[in-house]
Amino acid sequence: MSPNLFFNILTFDWPKKAVKFYFTDKDPGFGTKIHSTLFPKEIKKIFPELSDDYDTYIYSTFNRESEGFKSLDIDFKNDNPDLIKRYYNREIFYYFAKVLGKRVRKNFINENQIWHNRKNLSTDDWALFDKYSIKVQLAQVSEFPELVISYDKQSRILKHSVNALLSKVKPNAFNWLIYQGKFIKWEDTSKIDAFNSLKAYPVLNKELEYQLDLEIDYKKPKNRYIDYLNGINHFTKTYLLREEFKKIIPINTENFLSVLPTEVGVCPPKSNYLLFGQKQLASDTKIALNTLYPYKNSTYSNIHVFFIYHEHDLDYRDKVEKQLREGMGHFRGLKNYVNLDFYTDVENDIVFSNREEPFNQIKEIVDKRDWDPAVKYLAVYITPISKSVKERSKKKIYYQLKELLLYKNIVSQVIDPEKMIAAGDNWKYSLPNIAIAMLAKLEGIPWTLANAPKTELVVGIGAYTHKEEGVQYIGSAFSFSSTGKFNNFDYFLKSHIRLLAGSIADKVSQYALHNGNPERIVIHFYKEMSKKERDVIISELEKLGKKYVVIIVTVNKTESEDIVAFSNDNPDLMPPGGTFVSIGKNRYLLFNNNYVAGERYSSFDGFPFPIKLKIQCTDPAQIESFTEKNELIRQVYQFSRLYYKSVSQQNLPVTVKYPEMVAEMAPFFIDGKIPPFGKDKLWFL
Repeated sequence: MSPNLFFNILTFDWPKKAVKFYFTDKDPGFGTKIHSTLFPKEIKKIFPELSDDYDTYIYSTFNRESEGFKSLDIDFKNDNPDLIKRYYNREIFYYFAKVLGKRVRKNFINENQIWHNRKNLSTDDWALFDKYSIKVQLAQVSEFPELVISYDKQSRILKHSVNALLSKVKPNAFNWLIYQGKFIKWEDTSKIDAFNSLKAYPVLNKELEYQLDLEIDYKKPKNRYIDYLNGINHFTKTYLLREEFKKIIPINTENFLSVLPTEVGVCPPKSNYLLFGQKQLASDTKIALNTLYPYKNSTYSNIHVFFIYHEHDLDYRDKVEKQLREGMGHFRGLKNYVNLDFYTDVENDIVFSNREEPFNQIKEIVDKRDWDPAVKYLAVYITPISKSVKERSKKKIYYQLKELLLYKNIVSQVIDPEKMIAAGDNWKYSLPNIAIAMLAKLEGIPWTLANAPKTELVVGIGAYTHKEEGVQYIGSAFSFSSTGKFNNFDYFLKSHIRLLAGSIADKVSQYALHNGNPERIVIHFYKEMSKKERDVIISELEKLGKKYVVIIVTVNKTESEDIVAFSNDNPDLMPPGGTFVSIGKNRYLLFNNNYVAGERYSSFDGFPFPIKLKIQCTDPAQIESFTEKNELIRQVYQFSRLYYKSVSQQNLPVTVKYPEMVAEMAPFFIDGKIPPFGKDKLWFL
């Protein structure tokens, strides 16, 4: 049976007849400035001499008649959809901002985010707000115009002005401000005449938290689906089902839109099976390695494990060594869990005395030591500085130590004693994750996909934004075979799109050398690929002398202002793992989780929201069939099970997740690049 699902969407009626909109091609000093991409289809009827240039503008008061403006009948069903959405967004903004007096923030395409004040949860330092977005789309998943209602978590507006805070924080800490009742960016304040910082109040962000040394308890919901639905239900009943709102947006039902059974698919059960050692199959990675061998043992037989720790942390060092050797609780040690034999190399242990700044002391010892090239070393770093520490100089040590060891051909595993203490007996659940990560770093393979090999190359591209540096980094190209075997990767800045494209072409060339030309190249991209990016990649591939079929699968997290679906069949509301829902032409929601309908589900695995997919191809005929699309969706689902840092299934496929992890770490490296030794190793787990 098809899962019984519903969207976070309300539908409303089309106008019964064409609506008169009013336009002028001269700036009247009021109204809305309309770019050429929003022009009505018949605009030349009233402005026959209007330029066809891209950067052409006209002005509109939409359906409000104004002197000097010309009217044009607009058929909402058939005219420019971007114009229609702009009109509805304008009406929604007016209702919330002007009629109700709410704080409303617009995004770059003028969609509205409404801030609902939680006065009972505010403090002397800040006002707390729930944020809800309303996105207008036209007959995307129904035959009606649609409102996508989403809950965008919470934000805080500080009650101390920018002027008052400048004695404590640097100006670059500010991002969004409330000024004269409106949201503005800090960088735009210089354009405001007589800007008064005494009357500007910042929206709290991570940088302000850091510089103000604020401790805020961000409570994660036990089940995000339930919290999310409760939030949008409350928002809908409070604001959208009012008669005055229905006058501008004629909502035709009080219930969220059901998903048609014809729009729902499920990855076949065999998608959940993974291949372990001796060709054994299992679907539950949590327990499989208790009885099965890993798919591939470490390629090294002479493995030395040594420890790096502070002189006062000897007890932690000994405890971790014992756990890795003998186990803890159901975890029975590295040998019994991932078939990893190792020698504890006490002579190479590094003991440091500077707890606050240990890097230079460790580096001096590492650089002086003679490392035996016949030995495969793995360092276990008992960090005295938690990764969650706020001070950036201390945070960098975690990454710079990894870099230092990579230049010595040494992989590393970091253990945080604070997490051990906080977990108590539950630390035993972290040890299997540590074990599979160590095996993968030593070039073993815990498990792989139970797929028949194809002559197909899968390339993953992901990104991580470092807000403190204002730079977005891309870790790519991560290369995999169709069975999920990791090959290698490169790393670039976002601006180096041609180097990125060249790297993809290089991966194809390497693959062809060893396996023959791939029948197709599948690229998992972390965002919707621009035409420029696509053209550059295709151009580089054409230089190889063969016309390749390239399939691009956009993989997006569903966050704010996005569509979600809920299950009527599950009290937890989360649809079963492997469920996918069509949300438009070649666009899908995919639910990546461990939940199997009718079976008990552990809340420890979390309640991840779906990811959003878009499928494109250089030869559209290649993706016309349902079978082919289903196979590409299934591939994304399966690659989400190849994350060797946890025995739990992940929300993102490793094709996007691994590059994101590298892009988060590499900017902190002293040299700002990946040592050659690390290009084909999973050292970052």
